[in-house]
Amino acid sequence: KHIISSLWRINVLDYIIRMIMAYFSDITLWYETDRDTKSHIVTAGVPQGSVLGPLLWQIMYDDVFAFKYQKK
Repeated sequence: KHIISSLWRINVLDYIIRMIMAYFSDITLWYETDRDTKSHIVTAGVPQGSVLGPLLWQIMYDDVFAFKYQKK
């Protein structure tokens, strides 16, 4: 949600935003317990180790840092 808002703010092309939205949709974490395999639907964050992760983090937090320094 916040990453997509930041992408809109910096005028990223619509088709790229749609690709990134698809990248975040339907992410399920599967993990093993002592008894069986469980799943959890992921609703936030960027997949760890992803190539896009650092870039998307930077784009989103540019807004946070800019807002912080504009208030002074």
